[in-house]
Amino acid sequence: MRIFVGFKREISCTDLRICLLATSVTWFISTLILLFSGIGNDCMRLEIPWLIPSSIAWMILWSLHYLLCGIALGLVAGNCNCHKRMIGQGMVLWAFYLLATLFWAPVFFVAGMEITGLLLVAIAVFVGACVLFSFARWSILSALLMFCCIGWQIYSFLQSLLIILWN
Repeated sequence: MRIFVGFKREISCTDLRICLLATSVTWFISTLILLFSGIGNDCMRLEIPWLIPSSIAWMILWSLHYLLCGIALGLVAGNCNCHKRMIGQGMVLWAFYLLATLFWAPVFFVAGMEITGLLLVAIAVFVGACVLFSFARWSILSALLMFCCIGWQIYSFLQSLLIILWN
């Protein structure tokens, strides 16, 4: 119960407008990348193993991942207990994490550069771990959300590796 009281305190101390803005912008950018990259159409050139979820399930997981990323950023950016210049490093790392996670799928599926896409996912896992430790200083809930996002990236790495080996 003490964990939930701590989460409640973190949420009550967060400016929800900043959290909502960070979440909305992150989700909007990820949706634009997903829609305009044509991932669903172009991955048909690859033979997908049966272990990989369907394209609809993958899009739902994609959206959920970026909602969690945006909430994690919003919890840290809107935290009233920390100084903005002290969390700058975490936000820069988060921006690199976002770029790596946004572009791995178009690079892997659309551009046909499977090894580069695999490296982008590996970079995203490493940078995500750095973001997790940076955000954990300010918000345990944000770190927990980033832990879930890193789990998605590890799954994406294994998925990419399986597709490369399958083809």
